[in-house]
Amino acid sequence: MQRYQPPHQRQRGSGIPHRSSAQAQSGSLNDNTVSSIRPLTEGEPFAPGLSASRSRHSHQTQHASASYRSKRDWTAPALASPASDLKPMRSSTPGRSGGSEGMNEMEMMQSVSRSGGDGAEGDALKDWTTQERYRAYIDERIAKHHAVFSTQPHSIPSKDSADELQSLKSIVLLLRKLREGVVASHRIDEFALEVFETSARISILARDGPQLISSLSGLIPGLYTTLDETKGKRRADDQPSTLENRLAGLKIGQRTSAATNAGSSDIISDSRVQFASVLLLYHLAHSNSYRTYHSTLISLTHPTQHRLRRPFHDLEPEVDAIRSRTSGNSPTRPFVSMKHLHFAASAARVLSEDSFDPVRYFALLSDSETSPYERAVLSWAEERVRDKAWTVMRRAYLECRVDWVGRWVGKMEERDVHDWLVSQNMAVVNGRVSLR
Repeated sequence: MQRYQPPHQRQRGSGIPHRSSAQAQSGSLNDNTVSSIRPLTEGEPFAPGLSASRSRHSHQTQHASASYRSKRDWTAPALASPASDLKPMRSSTPGRSGGSEGMNEMEMMQSVSRSGGDGAEGDALKDWTTQERYRAYIDERIAKHHAVFSTQPHSIPSKDSADELQSLKSIVLLLRKLREGVVASHRIDEFALEVFETSARISILARDGPQLISSLSGLIPGLYTTLDETKGKRRADDQPSTLENRLAGLKIGQRTSAATNAGSSDIISDSRVQFASVLLLYHLAHSNSYRTYHSTLISLTHPTQHRLRRPFHDLEPEVDAIRSRTSGNSPTRPFVSMKHLHFAASAARVLSEDSFDPVRYFALLSDSETSPYERAVLSWAEERVRDKAWTVMRRAYLECRVDWVGRWVGKMEERDVHDWLVSQNMAVVNGRVSLR
């Protein structure tokens, strides 16, 4: 048996590699291995584990590297094309960005609620000039929406028009940003009033209940009342309220504005009655809360009694005189009169448990004398009223005519009534339907 020798004790320079155990048993070397063996030159390091095939591959690689020559002209500049040929990944096309730098700026406007109030560019909507520019941009978006969908400004979209509703919801988000900027800047004027009113109207068109109640909460009665007080104080500062000045301002055929006499006037100069009615209808149709409806109705139509801020304390004569001229301890006028809210009162009556009347409810939805926004909010209860009416009919009737079913479920067309009855697994025989 051959004795094992470490690599550093093996013979060097002989050019004969050490045999492996398999080669030692066979007693021969491969011809290729022998032919590729060469002696080490002077100064060449000895690598004990290097195989002959690896040495041959390294020698061939060095030979190929010496004979290869690049065909590329490395004397040319690194950028063969001019620097102006470099283009951005996303081009600013008119269709994508609106075609103007100002519109791009409006699209990238940040919300005040997300900026943290640190005075950075996220607080840009606190500036009144920026607010007015942003309001003009929203007008452009609204006009573009009506042009795309071929609709009128106050037309109520169908609940099945998904694309149109989605477009309106995007406008609602823009108005939400503007409302936040108005509130953060403590702005109370006609511009702020118009922003909240427009936000409420677009929210109704988009069927966005959360944004609608958010707009109405700031509008009713807070913004109207505060703006009235601001106008009254401004008029008092500009001109003393004397009997001679009041008589000089009277004109034939002109009635007192609701801002100064909401309890006794028949004509309202602004939209407070409409939005007060919308707020009440929201609690009926969307929230389905009669308790909230009645509490809101009382707060809007009944005068409130101001309590003493400091009871049993002698006030200064000047402060006492100012308070007696404004409100004092006497009841203030109500926000709106009850006779102006007849539509909301009728809706509450037909939707109540004691006097439920689906026929009258669907008649209110087609009342042309009421604003489309009030009718739109009331229509949010349509499915609930239809289901309840169908349940009452099946309990009260054995069978009835198809046209009577249509009046109860709000389907005026005979084909619509038949389709709806088929969806309820009901059969129509000779113009009558069996309900049990």
